[in-house]
Amino acid sequence: MDGSSRVLLIGQDPAQNEAIVRRILVGEAGQRIQGFLAKPGIDRSYVMINTFLYSVYGSVSAKNKKAAGIIDYRNRWLKALLVGQKIEAVITLGVLADEAWKT
Repeated sequence: MDGSSRVLLIGQDPAQNEAIVRRILVGEAGQRIQGFLAKPGIDRSYVMINTFLYSVYGSVSAKNKKAAGIIDYRNRWLKALLVGQKIEAVITLGVLADEAWKT
């Protein structure tokens, strides 16, 4: 969040590890993503958020995925990460993450 990130990664479905620690991509999927980013040498200049900002809101059911408050909050995070920053690539993990990015 200090402006040094070049890659924005948007996650989607939290698993058990994420539910316990209330952070995204801390389990097996997170390790795989970090390995994926490490291959081209990206080991510090990335930021990861979740489609539904899981660590803040908790689990989001399908019926609430289009709730204005949730979308507005996510968009404020995206704006803070993108406006005036140097993001060069966005990686979305899953259909809902892709829809969130496109929206």
